[in-house]
Amino acid sequence: MKNYIAKMMNSNLTKVCMLVIFTSLLPLHNASAQKKLYYANSGAPIEVGDSVRINPDSLRYETGERKLKWVYDQVHEIRQVSSKYHPDAVLLRGIYSWIYVGSILPENEEKKPHLDPIFTSLEATVEYGASYTWNDSVYTQTGEYTQKFVAVSGADSTVTLHLTVLPPKDVYTSFKDTVEYGQTYTWNEVTYDSTGVYTQQFQAATGADSIVTLYLTVLPEPQPQPYQVNRFSIGIRGGFASTLAGSKGIPAGFDALLDMRYAHYWVKDQGKILLGLMTGLSAGYVQANQTTNFLDEYTAPTVDGDVFYHISADTVVEKNHQVQLEVPVLFSMVTPKGFFLNAGPKLILPVYSQYHQQLTNPTISAYLAELDGHPITNEVVMGAVTGEQADLRGKMVDNPCKLMSLALTAELGYEFKFKNGHSLDLGVYADYSVYNLYRTENTTGKIVSLTPPTKTSAAIVTVQPISSAFANKYGFVDAGLKLTYNLDFIK
Repeated sequence: MKNYIAKMMNSNLTKVCMLVIFTSLLPLHNASAQKKLYYANSGAPIEVGDSVRINPDSLRYETGERKLKWVYDQVHEIRQVSSKYHPDAVLLRGIYSWIYVGSILPENEEKKPHLDPIFTSLEATVEYGASYTWNDSVYTQTGEYTQKFVAVSGADSTVTLHLTVLPPKDVYTSFKDTVEYGQTYTWNEVTYDSTGVYTQQFQAATGADSIVTLYLTVLPEPQPQPYQVNRFSIGIRGGFASTLAGSKGIPAGFDALLDMRYAHYWVKDQGKILLGLMTGLSAGYVQANQTTNFLDEYTAPTVDGDVFYHISADTVVEKNHQVQLEVPVLFSMVTPKGFFLNAGPKLILPVYSQYHQQLTNPTISAYLAELDGHPITNEVVMGAVTGEQADLRGKMVDNPCKLMSLALTAELGYEFKFKNGHSLDLGVYADYSVYNLYRTENTTGKIVSLTPPTKTSAAIVTVQPISSAFANKYGFVDAGLKLTYNLDFIK
C-alpha cells in the first residue's frame, strides 16, 4: 500500500512539473511570435477580442484556401494576432485559418486610431522647359518640396517631392525619301541628286540644337522589263476576187469574210514595236468569175481523107460560188505610232463550191480539107452544143478537199488606240494562191471537145467549165478593205 501511494505521488508530481513547464513556456512562445498590427482603413491597432468582418473582395485565406461565402456576412472575434508563421495575419475564432490583415474590417468604428505621424516621399522628372503640378502647386526647377496632409487615421502625413528638371538636350530626328532616276531632291533650299545620308542643324524650341538626318535614295535607271501582250480580234473584210483562169484580162468577182484571230506579242519595253505571231479562223463567201472565148481548129485523118474541124464560142463566162474556211499563220508587227503589218501563209479549204457557165454562139463544123488541091465544103459531120451544155451547172469537184489551196497574204493599215487599251484596225489586204490541188485534174485547154463519128457511132460533143479546161492556170487572188476590233491583255 505504501508503495502504491508512493507511485501515485510520484506520477502526480511528474504531471504537475510538466504542466508548470508548459505554462511557463507558452507566453514566451506567443511573445516571440506576435507583433503589432493595424487596421488598413483607420490605422487603429488590432487586438485580441476585437469584433471584425471579412472584406468581400478578398477571396482566399492567407494560407491559400478559398473562403466560403458564409464567412462574409458574419461578425468574428479575433482569437490571435500574428504568429511565427503568419506575422501579417490574424486568427478568427470559429475559423481555423489565418486571414491577411488587409482583408478584415473593424466592427467597432470608435476604436482609438493609431496617430503616429506618416512620412512618405515621391520622385518626378520633367523635360527642360516643362513644369510639374502637385496639389495645385507648380514647380519648374530641380529641388525638394514638402507638403503636409492628414492621413485617414487622423495622423499627420508628410510627403516630400524630389523633383528633377532635365537640362536641355540636342534633338535628333531622321526621315527617308525617294526620287526617280534623273530627278533631284530639294530640302531646306539645298538640292541633292544622288543617294546618300545628309544632315542639317536647326534650333529647337528648347534652345538646344535640332539635328535632322535625311536618308535619300535615288532610284537606279529603269531597265526594260519584257512583258507579253495577248490579243483577241474579230473583224470583217471584203473586196475584189478572181481565179485568174480567164484569157480576157482578170475576171472580177468579190468576197466577204469574218475573221476571228488570236495573236501573241513579245515586248521588251512599253512604247516599242510589238512583234508576234497570229493565227485564227476565217469563214466567208467568195464569188470568182472567169471570162474567155474559145476557138479550136484541127485536122484529123479519115478513110475518106483529112477532115478539118472547127469548134468555137464567142464568149464563155463561168461564175464560181464558194463557201470557204481559212487558217492563217502570220507574222505580226505593230509600231508605236499605230501602223501594223501582218504577213504569212494561210490554208484555204472550200466547204461548198459550185460553178455556172454560159456559152454564147457555140458552133461545131467539119469538112474534107482538100481534093486535088481544092477544098471540099460539104460537111461530113456536124455537132451541136445542147442548151444544157450551153448553160452548164455543177460542182467544181466531188471532193472539196481537192480545191484546198495554200495562199500568201499581207495586211497593212493603221491602228486606233482606245483608253481601255483596246484598239480598232483599218487597213487593206491581199491574198495570192501559190498552190492548188485542183491544177492536177485536167489541163486540156478545151472547153468544147468533139469525138468524131465512126461507122457504128455518132459524134460525141463534150463541154467542161473553164476551171477544168484551164486547171493549169487556175489560181486565186483577192484584195480589199478590212476592219478589226482588238482586245489586248497585257501579262
